[in-house]
Amino acid sequence: MEQLEVEIIASGNSIIPALHAAAVTDHDFHHIHLRKLPPSWKSIVEMDQPVGVLSSAVHGVLHHYDWPDLIDLIGRGNVQITD
Repeated sequence: MEQLEVEIIASGNSIIPALHAAAVTDHDFHHIHLRKLPPSWKSIVEMDQPVGVLSSAVHGVLHHYDWPDLIDLIGRGNVQITD
């Protein structure tokens, strides 16, 4: 059976759920395109007034991992980040 090449394209509030989906599924995504991904969750937490990201917050996550760790798990060659 032919394997489909599946891509994820995410921006805004969908970026963090998309990263988690790609990191925890057994499916190998062909490419993951992320638009305007902040450098890390830690960088957001350290902001005086983070705007528009609390809906994707995962309580206590920084005790275990941050977004760059998810990208490493997925494979940096499979993830494209644009502004």
